Amino acid sequence: MTASTTRHAGFTFIELMLATLFLGTMLVAASSAIGSAAVTKEHGRTVPQTALDFAQEIHAASMLLPRAPGAGVAATSGAGVSILEDLDGAVFSPPIDAGRQAFAGSTRWTQRVALERVLVADPSTTAPVPDEEVGEEEAPWIYVLIVTMELDGAPQGSYSWWIRP
Repeated sequence: MTASTTRHAGFTFIELMLATLFLGTMLVAASSAIGSAAVTKEHGRTVPQTALDFAQEIHAASMLLPRAPGAGVAATSGAGVSILEDLDGAVFSPPIDAGRQAFAGSTRWTQRVALERVLVADPSTTAPVPDEEVGEEEAPWIYVLIVTMELDGAPQGSYSWWIRP
């Protein structure tokens, strides 16, 4: 007589324990990597590391400033910027952020800002200073904000944006 052995479908207790251990290890590694990436991203948000990051800070500040065509004096610090036109000819070293505060730990960087008015119909032509304030729908011109970034005096990039009057 032969003894028959029937095997039931399923996993042994040891196989389930090994699978649980493997999955647990993978989850711990993944959560650690995600947490590390979030910290790195947050640090990058508070301390710009590239020329483009610093230039974008000026652009963000410019979007919040009131406009006064023909007025303004080139600012030498973030506190000196009260209207958009104060950015024309401004040089900031250390650079300033969108809130117009200096990045104290970034003294090697310099932001050079230019603000031009060009005709909408022909962007290669500089627009004259208007005699009176006009609304953005009426203005035949648009601002071009140009931010040139330098690191230790060497140009690192020049970035420009069109801004509505």
